[in-house]
Amino acid sequence: MYSEYLGVMMSGRQRITILFGAGASIDLAKQIMEEYQIDGGVGTKDLTFSILNEDSIFSKKDSRVKLLVKYCFQYLKDRYNEDPTFEMIYEMILILKNTVSDMKPILCYDASDIDYDYDGVLCLQTLYHILYVIHDKLHEYRLKTNKQWVVEFINTISSEYGFKDIFNLNYDDLLDDLFKPYDDGFTVKGSIEVGNVGSYYGFDVKGSVIPDSCNLLNHLHGSIHFFNGAPSGESYDSPMFKYEIPWSDIFLQVVTNQNQTETIFSPIITGLDKMNSMVHVPYNYYHSNLLQSMRNNCRLIIIGYGFGDYYINAQILYFKRNEGNRILYISPDMKNKFIDTIAKDDNLSCSEDERFWWFKGTFKEAAQYESNTGLLSKVINS
Repeated sequence: MYSEYLGVMMSGRQRITILFGAGASIDLAKQIMEEYQIDGGVGTKDLTFSILNEDSIFSKKDSRVKLLVKYCFQYLKDRYNEDPTFEMIYEMILILKNTVSDMKPILCYDASDIDYDYDGVLCLQTLYHILYVIHDKLHEYRLKTNKQWVVEFINTISSEYGFKDIFNLNYDDLLDDLFKPYDDGFTVKGSIEVGNVGSYYGFDVKGSVIPDSCNLLNHLHGSIHFFNGAPSGESYDSPMFKYEIPWSDIFLQVVTNQNQTETIFSPIITGLDKMNSMVHVPYNYYHSNLLQSMRNNCRLIIIGYGFGDYYINAQILYFKRNEGNRILYISPDMKNKFIDTIAKDDNLSCSEDERFWWFKGTFKEAAQYESNTGLLSKVINS
């Protein structure tokens, strides 16, 4: 069923690895916002603002939820002298949940005017609040718009290669429909009698390896597509995932490790320690696919990634070491100068060994640059 060498299709054309970071999705979201006149955005700052100011079923039920979010925001802002992101807030609340008895001293805020009872349940409800505000905000950008230029651009610059191993770090599904047919490891199984859930999905472990007959889609950090939908009523016991998991009688799976700290198993992975959450299905298989793909393929396209995840950065550096491999990085900036490059023109530069090429611009600008010059396809296909 599968090619003996996972990186090569049976036809002999090698697959290509594509990593979509937040910048790729933000570029598409901006297009949608302009077309449909939507206020707001899907960037980190936009989502953080929404988590601080907008309600969910959890904050409506317990007013302390948003207060806890705001206390954490202020604490982190005072400590680091800059506005924290929602990921930092999420991580702090998870830490607080693991140190319930020490929560008030850690927060360092006088809450004597309100009867606060900080406990694990409040922390869990606050984590739910963050996850579902993200879910709801990203759903606003699921409107149809013209994204065909994305497919045309990707197909043009990778024309010498076969099917694509796609790794998406975004929670939204703006890119999903563009590369059908694809295999993401899920199959529809049937129906279950829980809440308002009509059908559930199973994850096919045996079928989740790199296929030989279609594109492979991996949501490394989860997706709003994985949610069953917003919880109904005041119940927290509905499955959060819309696919079958071993713990189908709970809302979020909380796993404790040797040092007794807990990790939340949820449809989207956030916080500052993502690797602990990636031990679960399907994330562990997606991570394994990333390692296989970057080990077996010789071309890597990275779009809008900010080099914020060590486990990915390590693989990129390892990939670059191999002679014959080549990376095309598309982003307006490169945080921390991850790899030094030498300018070729105003937009394009490369490392001294010419294994890493950087187009300095947005996703859309890269497509226009390729249309005008054809240089990006030469970088990948040569």
